[in-house]
Amino acid sequence: MALSSADEKLLEAKADELAWTLTDALEYFADNDFVLETVIAQSARGNSIVIQFAQKEDLPKVVKLKSRGWPVLGLGMKINCTWDSQGKHLAVEKSSIRVMPYGSDAEAPLFRVEYVKEQDSHRPSSHIHVHAHRDEFTHLMGFASKIRHGLAEKVCPQLSGCA
Repeated sequence: MALSSADEKLLEAKADELAWTLTDALEYFADNDFVLETVIAQSARGNSIVIQFAQKEDLPKVVKLKSRGWPVLGLGMKINCTWDSQGKHLAVEKSSIRVMPYGSDAEAPLFRVEYVKEQDSHRPSSHIHVHAHRDEFTHLMGFASKIRHGLAEKVCPQLSGCA
C-alpha cells in the first residue's frame, strides 16, 4: 500500500514527534550530544519511517548513558514505523535496540532487543539476544561500584539515636 504525499507527511510528522519524545527522555541520562533523525524507507507494507541516530561521521551512533557523570552503557536504536491497520496511529513495524559497554559504538553489544511485527509463527515477535558473557556484566557492575565508592566514604551526620 503506497502512501499518498499527505499521508507520508503526516506519518513523518508523527515519527518526528516520537523522535523528540525519545530525545527528551534520553537527554536526561546522556553523556554526549546526539541527533535522532527520521528517514523514509521501503517496507513490506509500503513506505515507512525509520527513527535512528543520525548517520553522520561527526555524530555518535549511540547515546552514552551515564551514571554519576561517567559513561557506563551505550544505547543504539533503529525503529521502523508505519501506520496501524486502521491508518490512524503510528505503529512500530520493526525495531532493534542495542546496549553496549562504556558507551562505545565500536564494541559488540552486551545484548540487543529486537521486535518484528510481522514475524512468522515459528518465532516470537520480540526477542533478546545476549552477546556478553556474565563476566562482562560483572565488570560493568564493578565499574559502577567504583564510581560510587568515593561517595560512600563520606559520612553524613544523622540525628537518629540522639535524645
